[in-house]
Formats: sequence, C-alpha cells, structure tokens
Amino acid sequence: MELCRCVEITRIGTKFKMSQEMGEKDSVDVSEGLANFGTEAGSEIARIVAERQELDKPVS
Repeated sequence: MELCRCVEITRIGTKFKMSQEMGEKDSVDVSEGLANFGTEAGSEIARIVAERQELDKPVS
C-alpha cells in the first residue's frame, strides 16, 4: 500500500538583499571586487550592488 502526502503551495515569496547593511565603503569594495572577476555575472551583480547602495542613501 502506497501513501501519498500532498502539500498545496499557495504562495511563494522572495526577498531582495544586496548590501543594504554594509557601509558605503564596504559596498564600493564589494562592487569593485565583483566587477574585477571579469565575468558577465560578476559585472551584473556589481551593478546591482551599486544601484542598491544608491537607492538606500537617505534623501536629504
């Protein structure tokens, strides 16, 4: 006798975290390091880290 347990998925959520807890200097260093990998993925992630840092700056 085979038992089957089914789970209904009703929602999938995501969280976008890219350096918002780092200081600006750390974020710049991470972004530069990723860009220096010389890969398309590294360059794209570096761009996202830099973009997120700009978005997280306080508005004056």
